[in-house]
Parts: sequence; structure tokens; C-alpha cells
Amino acid sequence: MPLPPDTGRSAEPTVGLVVVSHSPALAQGVVDVARAMSHPSLRMEPVGGAGGRLGTDATEVMTAMSRAKGPGGVLVLADLGGAVIASETAVDLLGWSPQEAIVSAGPLVEGAVAAAVAASAGQDLSRVAAEAEGALRSKSGLRCKSGVGFDDDPGPGPEPGSSIRGRSVADRPGDEAETATEGVSITFEMELAHGLHARPAATLVRAMSGLDAAIQVRNATTGSGPARASSLSHLVALGIRQGDRVTVTAHGPDTARVLQGVGRVIADRFGEPAAGPADQGPGVRHPGSAGSTVRASSTGSASWTGSAGMVGAAKTAGRPGLTRGLPASPGTALGPVVKLGRASSDPGREGGRGRVGWTQLEAAIRSAGEELATRQRTMEREGLLDAADLVEVQRLLLDDEVLTEAARRTVEEGGDAAEAWEQAVAEAAGGWEATGDEHLAARASDLAALSGLVLAHLDGTSPRRTVPPGSAGVLVCGPLDPATFARLDRANLTALAVVGGGAADHTAVMARSLGVPAVVGLPGTVEEIPEGTLVGVNGDEGTLEVEPPADRLASYQVPPSRRRLAAIPTCSGERPDQRTTTRDGREVAILANVSSEAEATWAAEVGEEGIRLVRTELLFAGWDHLPGEDEQLELLRKLGEAIGGRPMTVRTFDAGADKQLPWLPMGPEPNPALGQRGLRLGLARPDVLATQLRALARLGGERPVRVLLPMVTTAEELATAYRIWEEAGGQGRAELGIMVEVPAAALAIETLVGRAAFFSVGTNDLCQYVMAADRQNPAVARLADGMAPSVLTLVARVARDARAAGLPVAVCGELAADPDAVPVLVGLGIDELSVAPAAVAAVREAVRRTDTSTAERLAAAATELPTAQKVREMLHTWTQ
Repeated sequence: MPLPPDTGRSAEPTVGLVVVSHSPALAQGVVDVARAMSHPSLRMEPVGGAGGRLGTDATEVMTAMSRAKGPGGVLVLADLGGAVIASETAVDLLGWSPQEAIVSAGPLVEGAVAAAVAASAGQDLSRVAAEAEGALRSKSGLRCKSGVGFDDDPGPGPEPGSSIRGRSVADRPGDEAETATEGVSITFEMELAHGLHARPAATLVRAMSGLDAAIQVRNATTGSGPARASSLSHLVALGIRQGDRVTVTAHGPDTARVLQGVGRVIADRFGEPAAGPADQGPGVRHPGSAGSTVRASSTGSASWTGSAGMVGAAKTAGRPGLTRGLPASPGTALGPVVKLGRASSDPGREGGRGRVGWTQLEAAIRSAGEELATRQRTMEREGLLDAADLVEVQRLLLDDEVLTEAARRTVEEGGDAAEAWEQAVAEAAGGWEATGDEHLAARASDLAALSGLVLAHLDGTSPRRTVPPGSAGVLVCGPLDPATFARLDRANLTALAVVGGGAADHTAVMARSLGVPAVVGLPGTVEEIPEGTLVGVNGDEGTLEVEPPADRLASYQVPPSRRRLAAIPTCSGERPDQRTTTRDGREVAILANVSSEAEATWAAEVGEEGIRLVRTELLFAGWDHLPGEDEQLELLRKLGEAIGGRPMTVRTFDAGADKQLPWLPMGPEPNPALGQRGLRLGLARPDVLATQLRALARLGGERPVRVLLPMVTTAEELATAYRIWEEAGGQGRAELGIMVEVPAAALAIETLVGRAAFFSVGTNDLCQYVMAADRQNPAVARLADGMAPSVLTLVARVARDARAAGLPVAVCGELAADPDAVPVLVGLGIDELSVAPAAVAAVREAVRRTDTSTAERLAAAATELPTAQKVREMLHTWTQ
């Protein structure tokens, strides 16, 4: 029944409503129901679906909010976690304050009806929001079967079945008392392949920290628990596996925020990547057949069982000295064996410590935590985010109140603090092992390592296990905990050969993050290889070869700097500033792609001729705030110092919905590759782009630098960016160039040459746009081959048009780093090749083997062939 027009309040409602659902029909239906009970002039907007399918779109929410907002603001109600995130993103992008917009934690249907009635009655935004959140009070005596329920004696406030998510209503006197005694719970099914192991558990701990509520977690499937949500060790010990039902219960004033936080964590998959095959860890690509299961032990030999039940031995028949493990981090390396040593003092085992009090132990725990925090920040700033996450997990374990309280109780009972700490950690590790989950049991060693770290700080000694100073080569060891791994001298780490472990454990994840070739799951006999023995590591195939014969040394391609560290001769006469030329004398510059200061140093060591691509979005990815002009300049200066006077090209932030930055949030997009990314995002946020361009203009006044704009599509975009560049003072200080990644730009180079001083062809994105094949989609990834004749034809056109204008052209991406592709690229007229530091040596050698006239004939033939496979077959025949 419609609300009577005269309510004693304002005749026109001042607050508007937006209903956001994954389903367009549901959103419209809720609006229809609420409209039947509201004032005729109430502004209500439904938002549902994304790109014609179920989902939500932050940009559509922004549009709806702008239409619905009245003089008193707008209230947004959302159905699920993704809709909440889209709604909050919309509020952030609009820049509206809590007095202008609130994302309600109320239920969708009842909340919309209650809010519509309150808004029609002229209530202000805070009261409309309060009515929405309290809309289920009339059902407080019922219990919902949806898995979200309240205690048996519920008081006023949110009701069973409600999905309490979104931005909480601003605190108001009286409201806190309504929920102060509430006990609420939410039950969900664990979807992660490895269950609630340490890293996702750490995500939950972070989400729950700082909330004024007593929060407990139970494994409803096994009955284990409850565990405090603030205790990482206890959460992991619950043994929550994939498919288990998990119940989170909260009591206290912040109960609504607890459920909001849990909802976000679930929607974000606890910060873990999308699920892959169950026998592979996050981000692990295993070349074995589908359905194969890999197991490894720290003793005996590794074995693998395929879908047909075939079992293989660790030794590979037919090649003496070759041992097979599991591929963990791609790449090959050659070097002498080095091993972890012990410090001169082994904490707590030489009788020099004496009795330890609680104050001393607290100081040691704090000191160890500060060390881990420092290493975490360093890794984040270098773009090593996976490695930083693992170090953070150990830091959170040090803050675990369950561990410290157990140790304190022992001390209060008269025990030694150091022994109490060891005992508390050992009991927690035992709890992880007792879950029967192999994945969690393997993580128990991380706890033991944490115990040693604290004791080392207690004694003021070095960590127990270190790499001897000055040693370099292939580290042979058992699985490493993140804290130990973080201490390794990465400049001296050629590769890893790990006894035991698996491709999903911390050692493998850290190695991949650092770009270090690694093999795990090796048999225990590998530890008997003497130090100094030359070994080859193949992280792609998962093999370790002892003293490879001379005819196989070339198969282990190692960057020159690491050859030097491994005492293997480099090319005689190689100088860092030496130019790379083809056999007939044509110069082709070999430049490096970097995303950290460490990579810039490495690039300088391997003799590159400059930096062609600084990925600034990775350089600053670990920051918790938008880097200011001075901060950006300072870090870029350090990169410049690492390469001396050689030129440096810096790309502006290449972010988007598929490459999110914590300080530049974006809402979900139905197709991120075709959405607001690269320069499109920069022009949408001119404040961010202008700040970065000002920093680059200042840098250009100090050293040779070029500025590269990503994802340029039209001349209009370039003109707008050029104007911002001029306003930043960049004209005359540095050249401005563009990434050619979009077919539209490749086909219209002549319209871009007026303002672009150079071009860089990004073959990764160009290929997926030309072939209409998402590189991340395994079903079509084979189409995204840069050797496709259609892609090569576009590259040739860019080179031709740029050459006509007298401008240089580079190629970056996987194609530039492929030695087989080098002759074709040279033949197409490419002037520069931009590759990762690890690929510099191989690409340089490929250029030196190339003759320009032959390369031009190969390039012409390649563009006439029907498929990428035919191009590769032609090149293979040519090299024979």
C-alpha cells in the first residue's frame, strides 16, 4: 500500500536509494516492492548484472548513485560481497563523504523497504541507514537455515539471514548499545584447495584486527575449536580443509563490522589466487599430465604417480648424474654447490645464556618482529609481493597472543622464558601436524624456524643457518622458512636445489617471486654432494645434474653476472657499454626491463645498454599509499644510480582492473583487458598522472630519461597526455613515447608521430588483441603467440611508419626475449629489444649471429606463412 503523501515531514524525500544486485531482475524486483510502499517522488535506482551476465560493475553503480542522490545523500543496499565491493569502490571513486553516501550493512529486500519508508517520511541519511540495518528485528525470534544465524536469545539489531556487509553506519549515540550485547555468527564452506593454511589464515587475522568484538572460529565439520580469530597458530590448527564448514561467531559492539569483514575475506578468496588443479599450489604450473599427483619426502627418493599409476624413480635412466625432483621456479642455472652453515654460536646450546626472564623474551620477540617487518617492506618495495606475504605470515605469528600467553603462563609458574617460548611454539607446531593435513604439517617447520629466530635475537647472535659470506652458486638445502629465505644474499644465489618439499611450499613460492631457478622434492642423497661440485639446475623440467658434460654446459644458460659468481669464464672482452651489432655491423640495442632497484643492479652487471622499461606500477606496488612526487623521484634516482649514466625509459603506471594497485582502487570490470587501464586510467585520474609526470620531468633535468605512456589508442589521448606533460614542465627535459599495444595505434602511427618521439611495441598485449585470445585463458592461450603472421605484419607496419618519420622502434614482451624470434624482429626493422636481465646474454648472442639481409628475407617469409607454428618450423629449419 503506498505511503500517504502527507507524513508530517518534508513533502519531498531528501535521501535517494540504490539497490545493487548480481541479478538485474532481482535489483528491479526489490525496487518495485519498495516503491509500492514509498513516496512517489523517492529516487530509487536498480543496478544489476555486468556485461550481460551475473555480476556487478562499479561504474554502473556510480551512474546510479549520481542519478539517485538527493539533497540529503544516497543509501546503497547490496546483495553479496562483490556487490558491496563494487558499491564501496563507487563511493571512493566519486569521492563522497559518509554524510553524502552510505553503503548499508542491511538486508537487501527488507532493508530496501524499510529505507524507502524512512526516506519517504523525510528521515535523514543516518536514520534511513539505521532503519535499513535494523529491518530484520521483526524476525528476531526465528532461525534462518541459510547458514547465518544469531544466538538463541537475540536482542534488537540485525537478524538471522542478513548479509551484514558494506560500510558501517557512522557511530551515533545509542546505536552502539543496541549491538553491544549481540552475538552473531556466520557459517560458510571453505573453497580453497589447501584449506585454511597460514597465508589465508593471516588474511582473516588482519581483517579481524582492531575490531571491538570477541571473535571465535570453529570447524563445524570436524567440531574442532573454537579458536580466537586473533591467533594465527590456533586458526591453522583447526585443520580446516576444502569443503569444511566454518563458523565465525562474534560478541561485542563491532559485530556488524565482523560479518562485513568476513564477507569481504570470503569474496576475495582469503587473498589467494583463483583455484587451479588441486595437486598444485597457488601460482604453480606443473608440466605433468592432468590428474597426476606428486609427492616428495625429505628422505629417500622422490616419486610421482600418474593417472595410469606409473611410478618413476628419482634417477633418470640414460643420463648419469641427473636427478629428478619437481619443477618449482622456471629457468636454468649452472654453478658450484653451496650449503647453509651454522653461526659461530648456536643459541641456547652452549650454556652461555643463563636464565631468561619475561622482559628479555618480550624484547627478543619485538626485535625479531622488527627484523621481519623491515625485510617485508624491502620486498614489497622491490615488487616481490608473494615473498613479502610469506614473511608477513611469520611476523603475524610473532604477534600471536596464544603463543605469548602460553609462554607467559610458564614463566609465571617459575619456568625459564626461553624454554617456555620453545615449548609454546613446539606445542603449536604439534597442533598443526596433528591435523593430519600434509599441507599444514609441512608448515610446522615455519614455526620451529620462528622459535630459532627469537632465540637468536635473545642471544644477540646471527641466525643459525646462513650462507657463508662470499659464497655463490647453487644452494642445496632442505625447505626454507620465509625468514631464513629473506636473509639469503640474492646477488649470490644462482639457483636452489631443495631436498624434499613441494612446488606449493614457501621455498618454491619465494624462489618464483625472486626469479631464482629452483627444483624441489629432491631425494636426501643430494645433500651428500660435496660443496664446490659443479651442478646444473633446470627449474622448468625439475632436474639437477651433477658435473654435466661439456656438451651440455650450454643448455644451462646463465646471465653473465651469475656466471662470474659461479667461477665460470665470461665472454672475453665484454664491456658493459659495448654495443650489440649484427654480423654485418647493424646496431641493435639490448636494453633491460626492470621493476626494482635489485633488478636494475643486475641489469647493469649483465652489460645491458640501458633500461628500456621501468615498470613503475610494480616498483610502487607494495606501498600502502599513493607515492608523492618526491617519493617517486627518490626511488627513480636510485634506479638511475644503479645503471650509471646509461639511458633509462620509465613507463607511467600501467594499472587496471586486472592489475590493481592498493592505493589506486578500481571496481570490477566485465573485461579488464578492454577496460580502463594504462593511459586510459591515467587520464581518468589526471591528479595521479600529473604527479608522476612532474617527478619524471625533474628526473629528466638530472639524467638521460625517456617517458613511456602505456595503452595509447588514439591521437586525442596522446594530445591530452602531452598537454599534462607540458604543464608538468617536461617539455625539453625528456622525450615522450608510447607503447603500441592496441591494433588501432599500430594502424595509425602516422597520426601519433607529431608528439611521440619513440615507439615501443608491447607484443604481449598486441598479440592478445589481434588474436582475440586472452593469454590467461588456457583454452585459447595457444593462439596468443607473438610469432603469428598477423602480429608480425602489424609490427612490420609500425617499424615502417616509424622509420619513415625517423623515429626509433623497440619491441618488448616475451617475443623480444625469444632468441628464435630475434632474426625476424631484426628483419622487420626493429632498433631495440627490451628484455628481462636474465635474457640479455642469450638475446645479445642471437643478434650477433644474425645477418641483416638474411633476417629481412626470413621476416618477409614469416609474414606470408599461415600460422605461428609454421613460422617456428621455418626458423628451426634455418638454424639447422
